[in-house]
Amino acid sequence: MNYYNELPVNTLDEETLMMFVGIYLTILGVVLVCCLVGWIIRSLSLHSIAKRRGIRHAWLAWIPVGSRWILGSVADQYQHLVQGKVTSRRKIMLILGAVSMVLSTVAYGFSFAQVFAGMGVLPVEQVETAALAGVIPSMLGMVVGIVTLVFYHICNYDLYRSCRPNGATAFLVLGIIFAVCEPFFYLACRKKDLGMVVPQAEMPAYTELPKVDPEF
Repeated sequence: MNYYNELPVNTLDEETLMMFVGIYLTILGVVLVCCLVGWIIRSLSLHSIAKRRGIRHAWLAWIPVGSRWILGSVADQYQHLVQGKVTSRRKIMLILGAVSMVLSTVAYGFSFAQVFAGMGVLPVEQVETAALAGVIPSMLGMVVGIVTLVFYHICNYDLYRSCRPNGATAFLVLGIIFAVCEPFFYLACRKKDLGMVVPQAEMPAYTELPKVDPEF
C-alpha cells in the first residue's frame, strides 16, 4: 500500500485561484483610486494657492515634477514676503526631482537588462555587469530621495505656515506620519492666507496679500 498517495496535496483549484486574483485586483483598484483622488485634491489645492498668490505657471501644479517647482515657489514667496529671506527652494526641488527621475530611469534600465538576461536574451556576463552597474544609480537614488523628502517637508511647512500658521506643526507631523492625510491638509489650506501677514509693530493686519515680487 502506498501511503504517499493518501496524503493531502496542497493545491489550489481554479475557483480559489480566481478568488485570490479577484481580491488582489480589487485591493489594487481601491489603492489606485485613492491615489488618484489624493493627487487630484492635492494638485487642485496647490494650483488654487499658487494662482491666488500670483505665482506664474500655476498650472504646473498638475504635473508631477512641475508641482515641485510650484510648491517651492510658494515656500520661497512666503520666506521673501513674510520672513524677509531670499531662498531658492523651487530651484532645489526642481533639480532634485529631475535628478531623481534620471536615476530611477537608469536603475530601471539595468533591472530590465537583468530580466532580459534571465530570459536568455543576454549572456550571463552582461547579467553580472548590469547587476553591479545598477547598484550605483540605485544607491544614489536613495540618497537623492531622502534629501528630496527633507526639502519637500520643509516646503510643506512653509505652505502650512502661510495658510494656517496655528495648525502648521500639526499638519506637518500628521502629514509625515499619515501621508494619506496630506491632500486633505492642502484642501484645508486652499483658501487661507492667514500667515501671509508681514509682522510689523503697531501696524494693522493686512486685509489682502502683500505685493508679489514678479520673480515668482
